[in-house]
Amino acid sequence: MVPNKVTIKGFKRFKNINVSLDRQLLALVGANEAGKSSFLEALVSIENNKPYTATELTKDLEPSASHQVVTVLYLLNKTEIAELKQFNGVGTPRFFQISKDVSGKFTYEIIGNITRDTTMRTRLSKTILNILKKKSLQKALDRNFIPNAIPNTKLPETSLGELLKKIEGGLSKAPDNLPQEILQNSQKIIDFFDEDPKYINKLNTPIFDELIGLLEKFIDVESEQHPKTLFLKFCQERRPVFTIFSSEQRFLKNIYPLAELKTPSKALLNLLLIAKVELQEYLKAIQKKDYPKLSQFNDLANSNLKETFSAAWCQSDVYPRLSFDSDSIKINIVSSNNYTWVSSRSDGLKQFIALMAFLSLRNHEIPPVLMIDEAEIHLHYAAQADLIQEFESQKLVNSIIYTTHSAGCLPSDLGTGIRGVEQVMKEGKDTGYSTIRNSIWKNTGGFSPILLAMGANIIAFTLARKAIIAEGPSETILLPRLFREAIQKDYLDFQVAPGIATISPDKALTFELEAAKVVYLVDGDKGGADNRRKLKSAGISESKIFQLYKDCSLEDYVEAQVLFDAVNEELKKSGKKEILTKEIPHGERLEYLSSESRKQGVEISKVRISENIAKRPSDELILDHEMKESLQLLYHNILSELN
Repeated sequence: MVPNKVTIKGFKRFKNINVSLDRQLLALVGANEAGKSSFLEALVSIENNKPYTATELTKDLEPSASHQVVTVLYLLNKTEIAELKQFNGVGTPRFFQISKDVSGKFTYEIIGNITRDTTMRTRLSKTILNILKKKSLQKALDRNFIPNAIPNTKLPETSLGELLKKIEGGLSKAPDNLPQEILQNSQKIIDFFDEDPKYINKLNTPIFDELIGLLEKFIDVESEQHPKTLFLKFCQERRPVFTIFSSEQRFLKNIYPLAELKTPSKALLNLLLIAKVELQEYLKAIQKKDYPKLSQFNDLANSNLKETFSAAWCQSDVYPRLSFDSDSIKINIVSSNNYTWVSSRSDGLKQFIALMAFLSLRNHEIPPVLMIDEAEIHLHYAAQADLIQEFESQKLVNSIIYTTHSAGCLPSDLGTGIRGVEQVMKEGKDTGYSTIRNSIWKNTGGFSPILLAMGANIIAFTLARKAIIAEGPSETILLPRLFREAIQKDYLDFQVAPGIATISPDKALTFELEAAKVVYLVDGDKGGADNRRKLKSAGISESKIFQLYKDCSLEDYVEAQVLFDAVNEELKKSGKKEILTKEIPHGERLEYLSSESRKQGVEISKVRISENIAKRPSDELILDHEMKESLQLLYHNILSELN
């Protein structure tokens, strides 16, 4: 399962916010003091049962002890949903939810219908009806009996047939949880045959053997807790926890002199713990000049490090190596039997080694959600991009949520991978409250939405990677997800940014300075052709300009029902009638929907439509399968030009 959404009501600056989390890499941006770090604290607060303190609760809030402060919704995957069968349940569970109230008490919930599997009830009912119909069994069925009856008592007698009729009648109209009487009557029949096995004519034994076997299984199944209760416990155990990867745990140096070992860094201590070398034992060995002991530490530590890193990482030939010298501890990186200083390797690799050490010590059976405050700290601009690439390709954790002040530290998915943390202002003054925007994009072109979202920390924006410059924000929001679905990858090697539609012809050439390598993508309609001419007239090479399929905009690559749903969501907000889904050719869908919306007095926003599409759960496909091959070809052509 993956975190899908968090609702925070009354934690520090956040009075009432809903934030979408359904991304493998999510960046929080915003001005200083807006509350980015507080947001991470709110998430990690559900990992303990401590009551919220007065300083943690939003000012002027006087909640009851049962007021739910943080609620996290997790999206269940297909494998987890399939586990419902082992609890004899059926249904459509979609989400698992955990809430923590002011007192520290937790509430758990499954969103989606779960009922008992009635297959066993149906089989038992059919078997009973089959027995009741057999004339050859009437004598046996009419016999009165009282299992375990006490001699010389006047207990009412019940025939086997009557008892079976009661059970079958109860099964046909039983609620989700069966009345105890049905289970008790089933047990009476089992007990009776156990006490008088010769009662039934040998010719009819097989059918009663079948009945007894079914009754035993039936009682076992129906006596279990409700499958929703059992599935809820299963989800609690499978939930990925939130854990903070602090700056002290992230950074490794080449050499740690003895003087620094008096207060060693957490990153080094994590490595030493995996290496199974006690720091104090090492220092004692130096003090005693016990050099053979130092050699022993080297052998022990590096054997343990190699074993741990090889088991946990796909790059099994890359691992750290410690040198316990008489004056310091040194860290090398071994890769294909080549030894290099840790500082000479990429910053992404160094932090990943520190991350593996951090995770290995915590024994997370379920990969956690990693949270990092100020991910760009101590890293130059190019190193930030390198770190993000490592984050996007990683398989060690469930997902990563991080804060940043730097444009160089943004994810490849600029459209849906950024959340803007904003102070709520009144008359130019900070109210003490903050909100978080799930989308920073508006109908304006260029990078101004990113600049505004990041606050006053940057005055210019330059992409740190290869990039596609598209017409507007809707492409920035939709194209990364459509590409990922088409090529079946979790991440892209480039970013998508808006701007072509709004830039003036005399400024278009400045796009060439926006990233290390740039290509351009325009729509396949008349507007796209005009934008293509604008770029070419500005001096941009035609080989770098790509165009969507003839007459198509990006929305034509979206599954028709998904597109209709997105438009209808906007109409519903305006109190208008929904547009009925119908077959519309590619190239005409958006115009048709816009025309139908205008008839009701609603002008639909492409950005809002794109946001409605992109916020669908990550396990739901939005790509129109008929356009998949076309999009795959476009992707590979763009990648070829960028490379």
